[in-house]
Amino acid sequence: IKYLFKIGEISKLFGFSKETLRYYYKIDLFKPSKIDDNGYRYYTPSKLDDLSTIRILRKLNVPIKDIKENLNHSNLDKTQSLLSNRVENIDEEINKLVYYKQNVQLLLNELSDFADNSSVELRTRPKLFSIIIDSIIDDFEWSLLVSTDNILKELQPFNLWFSFSQNISIISKSNLIKGNYHSYLSNGIISHKPLNLRTKNFKSKTY
Repeated sequence: IKYLFKIGEISKLFGFSKETLRYYYKIDLFKPSKIDDNGYRYYTPSKLDDLSTIRILRKLNVPIKDIKENLNHSNLDKTQSLLSNRVENIDEEINKLVYYKQNVQLLLNELSDFADNSSVELRTRPKLFSIIIDSIIDDFEWSLLVSTDNILKELQPFNLWFSFSQNISIISKSNLIKGNYHSYLSNGIISHKPLNLRTKNFKSKTY
């Protein structure tokens, strides 16, 4: 019976490269049972359970620091907690991907509308959500620059929402008729998704 495995054998058994196994040794995640005078690493069968656990958890994208903590203080409760947290993380990732998919589909639909510009028609759009600057903008260039900067600063925590939004400008009917297209009543950002945000610079509205 063979009781010691070389690093090459471990590599083939578990599908880890030798470089990965050396890295795990460097960060104190998975150590060999013995290192001889020539620097060759050997592993006993009892070490294989740890490496099997590492392989499973890495396949689940569990962070190395969490795997290390689990191996160092292994018990049923900690393992269950670790896996429960991973389930929550996966749910968050799924929700984010669904959000991306919905917005990509919306963009595709809008591009399809632009493809046929031979006619003009009145359509009822789905509900839209916007962040509108309250004050009337008289000086187009300066006011728009300052207000947009304020919006961007306050939207930083909502990066996902902002990624799929569009800039808008609102003008009065009279200015539209006169052709004064840069005399704005307000400016802002519009999206298909709601955002609960109200500040001194701007507020959320629904259309």
